[in-house]
This record gives sequence, structure tokens and C-alpha cells, in this order.
Amino acid sequence: MKQVSYFHAKYPEYEGVYDFEGNLVTGELPKKQRRLVEAWCELHTDELNAAWTAWNESGEVIKIEGLR
Repeated sequence: MKQVSYFHAKYPEYEGVYDFEGNLVTGELPKKQRRLVEAWCELHTDELNAAWTAWNESGEVIKIEGLR
């Protein structure tokens, strides 16, 4: 069974949960912010997977620079 990997994206009063393919799983963000998060995810897929692996193997938290 494949383990589901996801991250949270927040924008003032909104929050969305995304899988590592950039798909909105649950929640809501304004359209412009959704597009930015999807693009960010595409650029950081390798980092997301490395951070997820580190967390599952050793509990290490690896921060990935977000959108500003």
C-alpha cells in the first residue's frame, strides 16, 4: 500500500492540504494562491520527498523554503 505524502499551505484565513503531485486534497485557497502552490510543488518535489523520507526514517525535520 502506497503511503500518502502531503503538506499544508496557508494563506491568511485559508488552508489547503496538497499531495506531493500538487493536487488539492482538502481545504481551500484562492485561485491565484492555488496556482502558486501548485507551481511551488512542481519545483520542490525532490525536496518534499527527501523531507518526507527523513521524517519517516529518523524523525528529522527538513524545512523547505516556502513562498514569500
